[in-house]
Amino acid sequence: MARKQFPRTHKALVLEGYRFIAAGICREPGCGAKIWWYQTPGGRRLPIDVATMRPHQWRCPGVERNKRGAPGPRAQLELFPG
Repeated sequence: MARKQFPRTHKALVLEGYRFIAAGICREPGCGAKIWWYQTPGGRRLPIDVATMRPHQWRCPGVERNKRGAPGPRAQLELFPG
């Protein structure tokens, strides 16, 4: 089965059942990209990068740092005591 491509325009997103919520700017240090917030057909919020019309987490430099359950910066130190 072929994987469905993500909609590339606002019109295509709306036709797929996404609803525009608000415009904003990413607050992640080193990013600052313009984003549009949409509500997905399933009811979740999704930031879309205005420049690429792709989910913002695909390019934001802070994604790894903000993942739930991601190890903190000191996690590696616990592996090598002493």
